[in-house]
Amino acid sequence: MEKYQLEYLVAIDRHKTISKAAQELHVSQPSITKAIQKLEEELGFPLFTRENHRLFFNQEGQIVLKHAQRILEEMQELISESTNNYLTNHILRIGSIAPTPLWAISQVFDTPIESSLVTQSEKLIKGLKNRQYDIIILSEPISNPNVICQKILDEQLYLALKPSHPLATFSQLSFQDINGYPLLMRSSIGQWKMVKEKFLKDSKLIVEEDEEIYQILNQNADIALFRTNLSITSHKNKEQRIYIPITDSSATLSFYAIYLKKDFRKYESYLKKIEKLNWATFKP
Repeated sequence: MEKYQLEYLVAIDRHKTISKAAQELHVSQPSITKAIQKLEEELGFPLFTRENHRLFFNQEGQIVLKHAQRILEEMQELISESTNNYLTNHILRIGSIAPTPLWAISQVFDTPIESSLVTQSEKLIKGLKNRQYDIIILSEPISNPNVICQKILDEQLYLALKPSHPLATFSQLSFQDINGYPLLMRSSIGQWKMVKEKFLKDSKLIVEEDEEIYQILNQNADIALFRTNLSITSHKNKEQRIYIPITDSSATLSFYAIYLKKDFRKYESYLKKIEKLNWATFKP
């Protein structure tokens, strides 16, 4: 008796005909007929009666069907439970509101990491509660007696300009100074995108997904783009730009690693290593 034979039985029960069962399972009708005949031969008795070209389980067939449904359900439960256990013990699942903390965490943990960039804090908090994530990264701590909120880094926004840009002579800038100038940006910048959309409503945001085109615009166009105190180190030798800090309070974000208290011994020491990272190798 094979799993596919049980799946055929359950599909026939749903549709009452072999043709519709075959359509659902993307197999040929003869394949199902042959598999059912083989099962009946193995059991030693028929499983169906026919009425008006439709198949109905006889008394013995009903018993076999009941067990087939239970076995398939248990097999699916086995797969789901064992997979979740593997992920819990072997893969660190991280959800972050911004990309930079994800890179930092990938540098300090030895475990394989499955990471997600999620711009809504509520979804991340819910994901931690449901164990979808082992650690979430937010830009502010949360009040929950069952979790640890460990500050891991501060990130300040800078404007990166060609020397010929009108704002290049400033020693510092505000969002008000920048508003109205076109800006080049990637799409995968997480919460920074919301900050920019809130304070730079009059600026045309040129979002470029293609990395090659982004780099061509970066090198050749006199258009402003954003860096942070953490990404400047890895970029300054590759581009001819001036980096000017943005002084608004909203231009600096603190990031917190948030995880369950019971996992404190598992994660706390690793997360502390972020303080000593070499950001020259940072690849945003």
